[in-house]
Amino acid sequence: MRNIWLLGSRIFPIKSIHRESDVYSFGVVLVELLIRQKAISQTRSEEGRNLASYFIMEMEEDVLFNISDAQVLEDAPKEEIIIVAKIAERCLNLNGRNRPTMNEVAMELEGIIQKSKRSATFEAQRNYDEDEYIRTSR
Repeated sequence: MRNIWLLGSRIFPIKSIHRESDVYSFGVVLVELLIRQKAISQTRSEEGRNLASYFIMEMEEDVLFNISDAQVLEDAPKEEIIIVAKIAERCLNLNGRNRPTMNEVAMELEGIIQKSKRSATFEAQRNYDEDEYIRTSR
């Protein structure tokens, strides 16, 4: 029996697995993290049973924040959620040639992390400055 690999709603012989399938799989993981649902679900409609298909359909309907997990919405800035969702959407492109490379994905995610760190540092400095001003004004 040949080894097989489940990818989205298709089954591919192991020989056909390559970088594009890794990117697709990473896109599925990103979606799982964003909406906190399993890759395959019997609770979603027939056409949306596959998480990747469901996510793409919902992105086309522009309802990202309706399907995103409540904890994700609470913890992450909406701008970051949108960026991660768009990265995931590109990773899930059915045409492997149109998917980003893992290096491109990693660089984009690193950009989000760096921007978030800069924002946190700026916020901490502003809070310190305000506290210092209040303390010295007395």
